[in-house]
Amino acid sequence: TLLKTLLPTEEELPILRGYAGDHELLTPGDALAVALASIPRAREAVSAHAFMLSYPEGEAAVSAGMSKLSGALAALRDSAELRSVLQRVLVFGNVLNEGTARGRAQGFRFSICAKLSSTKATTDSSRSVVHFLVAALEASEPSALSALDDTVGTALAAAAGMTLGHIRSGLGNLKAATQQVAAEAKVRGEDSTFALRFAPFLEAVSTALADLDTGVAALEAQWEETAKFFGEDPSKMELPEFLDAARVFIVSLKSAAADNAAAAAEAQKRAARKARRRKVRDAMASTEAAVPGRRAAARSKNRRGSVAVSGDRAIRKARELDEYRRARKERLASK
Repeated sequence: TLLKTLLPTEEELPILRGYAGDHELLTPGDALAVALASIPRAREAVSAHAFMLSYPEGEAAVSAGMSKLSGALAALRDSAELRSVLQRVLVFGNVLNEGTARGRAQGFRFSICAKLSSTKATTDSSRSVVHFLVAALEASEPSALSALDDTVGTALAAAAGMTLGHIRSGLGNLKAATQQVAAEAKVRGEDSTFALRFAPFLEAVSTALADLDTGVAALEAQWEETAKFFGEDPSKMELPEFLDAARVFIVSLKSAAADNAAAAAEAQKRAARKARRRKVRDAMASTEAAVPGRRAAARSKNRRGSVAVSGDRAIRKARELDEYRRARKERLASK
């Protein structure tokens, strides 16, 4: 890429090629420009070499894109956990649509799953069909959601941003650049240094591009089969739209599972608080039941104490009266 920027333009070529002066008087940059101008079809040769160096990266990008998209489609179709979820979606749908023409459906379009979170419960608008779906799934298959996320979720994440259009475009760019190199070799002649230098590369690339063509065709066929398997029409729905619907559905399942777990934890806290309040009320009731007996015992004790106090006072008074009478007699006798 850097060498391409140093190549003389079409306007500069006649000037540089017409230079007949002493090359030692030129600056390094000018000397390089004059040398590049003397090479026939230098720009084409540089472009060919640049493509040969970058081709492995381009081929790897196309192959990786096909592999990720194929892996996502295979994960969706082969997932036992996803099938279990979709079976429950069908059951839920038939129950909700009972009594209507849709109440006995044998199947449904997969893209509908991305819209289930908008179907809210009548008693709690914060909960949707997905929350009940997840609760039913976790009750019978506790590990299904985590397994679904590990397989399908991971495959979908890896294929994010990948499209058949991008793959076709990348492959098309590789083919176009290869054709330019082949055309340049033909222009220079089969016995030219350029043609001999690029012949092995062109042969290897031709085989690799044919394999990529086969891979793209297989991926397109896989997409059509997968779309039909999930009730979609591949002529009306693009692969990115299908994968996005799958991602939205998986995310809604995970979100609902988190909501259910939070609701369960809050319910446990409320139950614990209720149990504590009940324990306090029971303790207070027991205390109240014991209070009348304690009060009666206290009143009886007080009465006994009052009688004892009254008796002591009477004895003291009697003694004081006796002493007074005795003293009076003594005074009268002394007179």
